Amino acid sequence: EIKECDWSSDVCSSDLQEAREMIEVRSALEGLNARLAARRRPAQLIEQLKLVLAEGREKAASRSGTPEDFVALNAKYHDLLAQAGTNRVLGDIMRTLRERTAPVFAPLGLTRAVENWEEHAGILQAVIAGDEALAELLASRHVLNTGEAYLGIHEAHRRQGKD
Repeated sequence: EIKECDWSSDVCSSDLQEAREMIEVRSALEGLNARLAARRRPAQLIEQLKLVLAEGREKAASRSGTPEDFVALNAKYHDLLAQAGTNRVLGDIMRTLRERTAPVFAPLGLTRAVENWEEHAGILQAVIAGDEALAELLASRHVLNTGEAYLGIHEAHRRQGKD
């Protein structure tokens, strides 16, 4: 589990390394799940994903959502996408990994709101089109983009604490 850091010391380096490793694994698994969702395209889940996507995009564009709104909507989107992959083993692993990575992604809910929901839109578009390779690429890239934003912020804090 990722913890808060004392930016004036080296206490964070192992925590940031663990975060980096979890981001790498989650990126690969989210990509696989999106590939499976594009292959299977369950109609009912796609309709639910469209509704969550519309709400997330509207809140992001209008900046009307709270951090808690974005965390909840993001979790709902990813849960529905996991269900759309229709692989229970992968779904269970993803649920556990999303819980472990929540401290990495949650603080960026407002910072990357527009980008996150545009990335979600691209993933869903690829899933609907049945483009497995594109869905996998976009989902993997989405996790990496968000993870890099988190790591960049914390690396900057760490450097400021040492200066």
